[in-house]
Amino acid sequence: MLYDCQPAPADGQPLASHRVFAEARDWTIVAELVDTAPPGTPAMTWPLWPRIAELFETGQADGIVTSAWEPTDDDVLSWLLERHAFAACIGTTAVARGPGQPDGSRRP
Repeated sequence: MLYDCQPAPADGQPLASHRVFAEARDWTIVAELVDTAPPGTPAMTWPLWPRIAELFETGQADGIVTSAWEPTDDDVLSWLLERHAFAACIGTTAVARGPGQPDGSRRP
């Protein structure tokens, strides 16, 4: 799943770099979501969080590629790890990995 959070609607393709990142790893993209929460908003209060959660809970997604998520958001880290999921935060030095994708290797 690709996700970004921008306070104002984005022009063009706001998820282009996310798509390149995911496709370079042969990850299947099941959803592309752009939210409008202000910067610094805790992830679990994003307007599109229910859709994100649904994708993980139903097994449709096992990872999220984002530049908006704060890697210090421990609630999200715990939530993802409980679901054996991962988050790749592009544009930062942080990549949170869960058991679902421990080493960044290509998926079958």
